[in-house]
Amino acid sequence: MNLSYKKVRRSIRPRQCKRFRFPYGEWGCLLLASVLILARQFTSPYFPSCVVDDSILQMSWVRQFAQILGEGTWLPRWLPHSNGGYGSPIFTFYSPLVYYVTASLYWGTKSVVLSMKLVRFLGLFLSGLAMFTYAGALTSRKLALLVSLVYLVIPFHVLDISYWSLYAEPWAWIWFPLILIFLRNLLASEERKILHLTGFSLSYSSSLCLHV
Repeated sequence: MNLSYKKVRRSIRPRQCKRFRFPYGEWGCLLLASVLILARQFTSPYFPSCVVDDSILQMSWVRQFAQILGEGTWLPRWLPHSNGGYGSPIFTFYSPLVYYVTASLYWGTKSVVLSMKLVRFLGLFLSGLAMFTYAGALTSRKLALLVSLVYLVIPFHVLDISYWSLYAEPWAWIWFPLILIFLRNLLASEERKILHLTGFSLSYSSSLCLHV
């Protein structure tokens, strides 16, 4: 009798739901990997690039973009100090998204070089988080971390962010995993179609607002 009572009692106990565990460790690993890849850049007062002229050009664009944006022009199409003071309509056709982020950091740091280095770092770190999120929906967290670390340290990414002067390109790496996430959810699930479609549209349009 006692034994049967215990069995019944166990059977009517509410099931304990698994609590969500925030991936602090995984995010920390991605942050550490990003710091190690870019640590050398922050020890130098210069902006590393294999094309010196292009780096000077980018710095000029950042400074002018931030200045004009601070004056109240939401899309600074004309840069008046470029080309020896003759000006340039560069942002009439050049993708501006990364320059909005850089301008925000420039206002806080008051340094063009530091703000550009921070943008590079954020682009690398956030791309790792985006890939971790995408891979985490398909496999375990440990394997997702491995996939995202590989995504960070593939030679093309390291060379691009450490040596080449394609300033806006690292931010494009953020959006590709997000595009895949929302596209997969949009095709696989009948629920929250509007949410997934909005996320897909925003991710895709953000990638178009970069120099890719």
